Amino acid sequence: MILLHAFRKDTGKVPESEKTVARADISVCANMVPIMERKLAAKPSPLGEEPRASAARRRAKSPEYAALERQYEKGVAIADLCILHRTRQGLTQADLAQRMGTTVSAISRLESGFQTNHKVGTLKRLAEALGGRVEIGIVFPADEAESRTTVLA
Repeated sequence: MILLHAFRKDTGKVPESEKTVARADISVCANMVPIMERKLAAKPSPLGEEPRASAARRRAKSPEYAALERQYEKGVAIADLCILHRTRQGLTQADLAQRMGTTVSAISRLESGFQTNHKVGTLKRLAEALGGRVEIGIVFPADEAESRTTVLA
C-alpha cells in the first residue's frame, strides 16, 4: 500500500486535514499487517519451495549436484563481490570494463558466476578498479590458526 499526502507549497506544512487522513491510514495499515502476515504464512509460495531449501534437498539427493555446486562456489562468490561493490559505487558493467581495460562481455561472464578459473592478474585488475586489493591465503583445515594470508601488491 502506498500512501501519498500533500503538503502546502507556500507554507511547507501538511494541512491538519491531511494529518488526520494520514493517522487514519497508518492505523488501518497497522491493523492490516497481522492479517496479511497470516494470509501469506498460510499460502505456499506460487514459485515452489525456498531456493536454499531446494538446493539443500538437491545436494542431499545427488552427489553430482553437490560436486557441481562446490565447483562453482568460488566463481559465484567472486561474482557476488563484484556485483556488490560495482553497484555500491554506482558503476555500470561498461564503467567497470573501462576501468579494467576489458570488455562488457568479459564483466558479464565474470558476474555470471560460471567462470571458476580466474587469473590472478584479472582479480588484481578487478580489485584495483573497485578500490580494493587481492589477498591470497592458504588454509590448512587441521590448524586454521596457523593459516596465512598474503596481500598481492
